[in-house]
Amino acid sequence: MRVKFSVWSIALVALIFVAGCAPVISKPLRDQVDKNIAFREVFKDPDAHKGSVVVWAGVIIEAKNTQEGTLIEILQRQADFFGAPEEADTTEGRFLALYPS
Repeated sequence: MRVKFSVWSIALVALIFVAGCAPVISKPLRDQVDKNIAFREVFKDPDAHKGSVVVWAGVIIEAKNTQEGTLIEILQRQADFFGAPEEADTTEGRFLALYPS
C-alpha cells in the first residue's frame, strides 16, 4: 500500500510540474507575433508598425491608474530562451502598455 502512495505522489508532482511549464501566451496569439520586428525599429518609427503584434520582455517600473485603464511603464530587456527578461544591465529603452479598465 505504501508503494502505491509513493508512485501516485511522484506522478502527481510530475503532472503539476509539467502543467506549470505551459507558456503564458496562448499559441494562437504567439502565431500572430511578427518576430522580425525589433524593439529599436518600433522605437524609431512607431507609426510604421501600428497593428503589428510583438512580444517584448521587460521589468515593470511603475503602474498608474488612469481613466482609460492601468498605464504600465516597462524597462525593456532582452528575452531569454523562455521569453523571460534577462538579468542584464543592457536595455534599449522604456515602453508603455495600457491595460484597459
